[in-house]
Amino acid sequence: MNIIKKLIKKITFSKSVSPESLKAAEESMLNIINAFAVLDEKSKSIQDKYPAAREKIHLLFEETKKIEPSVSVRAGKFEQALQQQITKVNSSLDKIWASNDQKKLDDELKLLERYVRVRTTADKEGADE
Repeated sequence: MNIIKKLIKKITFSKSVSPESLKAAEESMLNIINAFAVLDEKSKSIQDKYPAAREKIHLLFEETKKIEPSVSVRAGKFEQALQQQITKVNSSLDKIWASNDQKKLDDELKLLERYVRVRTTADKEGADE
Protein backbone atom coordinates (compact mmCIF):
# COMPACT_ATOMS: atom_id res chain seq x y z
CA MET A 1 0.00 0.00 0.00
CA ASN A 2 2.86 2.37 0.81
CA ILE A 3 4.26 1.96 -2.72
CA ILE A 4 0.90 2.95 -4.22
CA LYS A 5 0.82 6.12 -2.11
CA LYS A 6 4.33 7.02 -3.26
CA LEU A 7 3.43 6.48 -6.91
CA ILE A 8 0.30 8.62 -6.61
CA LYS A 9 2.30 11.33 -4.88
CA LYS A 10 4.97 11.29 -7.62
CA ILE A 11 2.32 11.54 -10.33
CA THR A 12 0.59 14.37 -8.48
CA PHE A 13 3.79 16.36 -7.97
CA SER A 14 5.12 15.68 -11.47
CA LYS A 15 2.44 17.89 -13.01
CA SER A 16 3.79 21.23 -14.05
CA VAL A 17 3.01 24.07 -11.70
CA SER A 18 1.26 27.05 -13.20
CA PRO A 19 3.08 30.38 -12.99
CA GLU A 20 0.08 31.83 -11.14
CA SER A 21 0.26 29.14 -8.45
CA LEU A 22 3.99 29.63 -8.03
CA LYS A 23 3.57 33.41 -7.82
CA ALA A 24 0.86 33.01 -5.15
CA ALA A 25 3.11 30.65 -3.16
CA GLU A 26 6.00 33.11 -3.35
CA GLU A 27 3.76 36.00 -2.27
CA SER A 28 2.43 33.97 0.65
CA MET A 29 5.93 33.27 1.94
CA LEU A 30 6.95 36.88 1.36
CA ASN A 31 3.98 38.07 3.43
CA ILE A 32 4.98 35.71 6.24
CA ILE A 33 8.59 36.88 6.13
CA ASN A 34 7.50 40.53 6.17
CA ALA A 35 5.20 39.93 9.16
CA PHE A 36 7.99 38.07 10.91
CA ALA A 37 10.41 40.93 10.20
CA VAL A 38 8.04 43.32 11.98
CA LEU A 39 7.75 40.88 14.88
CA ASP A 40 11.53 40.45 15.04
CA GLU A 41 12.03 44.21 15.14
CA LYS A 42 9.34 44.63 17.78
CA SER A 43 10.86 41.89 19.93
CA LYS A 44 13.97 44.03 20.39
CA SER A 45 11.92 45.98 22.93
CA ILE A 46 11.87 42.95 25.26
CA GLN A 47 15.58 42.16 24.89
CA ASP A 48 16.51 43.26 28.42
CA LYS A 49 13.60 41.76 30.34
CA TYR A 50 12.91 38.61 28.26
CA PRO A 51 16.12 37.77 26.37
CA ALA A 52 15.18 34.11 25.79
CA ALA A 53 11.91 35.09 24.12
CA ARG A 54 13.69 37.67 21.98
CA GLU A 55 16.28 35.10 20.92
CA LYS A 56 13.62 32.50 20.07
CA ILE A 57 11.73 34.98 17.91
CA HIS A 58 14.90 35.91 16.08
CA LEU A 59 15.93 32.28 15.50
CA LEU A 60 12.46 31.38 14.22
CA PHE A 61 12.57 34.37 11.89
CA GLU A 62 15.91 33.21 10.49
CA GLU A 63 14.55 29.68 10.06
CA THR A 64 11.43 30.98 8.31
CA LYS A 65 13.50 32.93 5.78
CA LYS A 66 14.93 29.58 4.60
CA ILE A 67 11.53 28.03 3.80
CA GLU A 68 10.95 27.50 0.09
CA PRO A 69 7.61 28.53 -1.39
CA SER A 70 5.29 25.61 -2.07
CA VAL A 71 2.09 25.21 -4.04
CA SER A 72 0.88 22.27 -1.95
CA VAL A 73 -2.40 22.56 -0.08
CA ARG A 74 -0.71 21.25 3.07
CA ALA A 75 1.91 24.01 2.95
CA GLY A 76 -0.79 26.61 2.36
CA LYS A 77 -2.72 25.38 5.38
CA PHE A 78 0.30 25.79 7.64
CA GLU A 79 1.19 29.15 6.12
CA GLN A 80 -2.22 30.43 7.19
CA ALA A 81 -1.70 29.05 10.69
CA LEU A 82 1.80 30.53 10.80
CA GLN A 83 0.53 33.97 9.76
CA GLN A 84 -2.13 33.88 12.47
CA GLN A 85 0.36 32.78 15.09
CA ILE A 86 2.75 35.60 14.20
CA THR A 87 -0.16 37.98 14.85
CA LYS A 88 -0.85 36.32 18.22
CA VAL A 89 2.78 36.61 19.30
CA ASN A 90 2.77 40.22 18.17
CA SER A 91 -0.29 40.85 20.38
CA SER A 92 1.41 39.09 23.29
CA LEU A 93 4.35 41.45 22.93
CA ASP A 94 1.96 44.38 23.15
CA LYS A 95 0.39 43.00 26.31
CA ILE A 96 3.48 41.78 28.15
CA TRP A 97 4.44 45.22 29.45
CA ALA A 98 1.06 45.70 31.10
CA SER A 99 0.51 42.16 32.35
CA ASN A 100 4.02 40.73 32.77
CA ASP A 101 2.43 37.45 31.62
CA GLN A 102 5.52 35.65 30.38
CA LYS A 103 3.69 32.31 30.39
CA LYS A 104 1.23 33.58 27.76
CA LEU A 105 4.11 34.76 25.60
CA ASP A 106 5.97 31.47 26.08
CA ASP A 107 2.85 29.48 25.13
CA GLU A 108 2.36 31.54 21.99
CA LEU A 109 6.04 31.13 21.09
CA LYS A 110 5.79 27.34 21.47
CA LEU A 111 2.95 27.30 18.97
CA LEU A 112 4.87 29.60 16.64
CA GLU A 113 7.87 27.30 16.84
CA ARG A 114 5.66 24.30 16.04
CA TYR A 115 4.10 26.00 13.02
CA VAL A 116 7.51 27.00 11.65
CA ARG A 117 8.74 23.42 12.09
CA VAL A 118 5.65 21.90 10.48
CA ARG A 119 5.67 24.33 7.55
CA THR A 120 9.37 23.63 7.00
CA THR A 121 8.55 19.94 6.53
CA ALA A 122 5.10 20.35 4.93
CA ASP A 123 6.12 18.80 1.61
CA LYS A 124 7.90 15.81 3.11
CA GLU A 125 6.09 12.52 3.40
CA GLY A 126 5.20 11.54 6.95
CA ALA A 127 5.70 15.10 8.17
CA ASP A 128 4.42 16.19 11.56
CA GLU A 129 1.04 17.92 11.90
